[in-house]
Amino acid sequence: EKNLNMARIRYEGGGVPITDVLQFESELTKKENDIAVMRATYKTALHNLYHSLGKSIGNVNDSINFQPIAVFENWYQKGQSDLKWNKDSILQLRVLNHYLNVTKRTKQIVFSQFLPSLNSYFKVSAADNGDFWKDEHSSWRLGVNFNLTLFSGFRNSTKYKQADYDYKKAVVELEKTGNQIAMNISRIQNMYYVAYEGVAAAQKQVELMEKQLNIMQQRYDGGQTNQFELLSVALAVRNSKIGYTQKLFECLLYESEFLRYTGK
Repeated sequence: EKNLNMARIRYEGGGVPITDVLQFESELTKKENDIAVMRATYKTALHNLYHSLGKSIGNVNDSINFQPIAVFENWYQKGQSDLKWNKDSILQLRVLNHYLNVTKRTKQIVFSQFLPSLNSYFKVSAADNGDFWKDEHSSWRLGVNFNLTLFSGFRNSTKYKQADYDYKKAVVELEKTGNQIAMNISRIQNMYYVAYEGVAAAQKQVELMEKQLNIMQQRYDGGQTNQFELLSVALAVRNSKIGYTQKLFECLLYESEFLRYTGK
């Protein structure tokens, strides 16, 4: 808007052609459309936030107050997190390991139905006076029963095959899930360390752009440059601050993702 107004004044004074005015009018229309898109994006993000919190989307408050960025900068400035983990902390792996033990036990139980069974017994009959050993009416017996499983169709065989399949499937599922989780955590760790360094680089970029803006402002005040160049540098400063914010949250999101994966 500032550039468009300046172009109109200069055009009326014969300083620039009409094409400069038309160019800034086109740019203004584009920027107004960008603002409309950004407002819609912001409202969509609020809907997602309310949905994640389990609140009614119909009552979205556009004037919600978010925590200042300094809160998240303090989180980052506490230092790089030590992203260590072990399999025992992963709930999903603990559940799969428990299921593996269940299928293994089930397989053993089904297999035991094929084996012969050996049972012993000991029986004592007491006399009327209750003396087991001395009275001639007392008696005792000791014996062993041996049961051999005979062919009973393919029912037991089918049960065993199903139990064996369930066990092998549980083994594969545990190993597959464990490898996938290890790969994901490795990716998160690597990206976190890169993102952490990226925040420092983005912060230096902001500082450099602010210095450049101060120099450009001094040149503009001294009449050595025009308004368009000054505003272009000012816009670059804003973009560098947005880039810094994105890097900061990218770093913190990787850390949060690691904590979620490891059950913390």
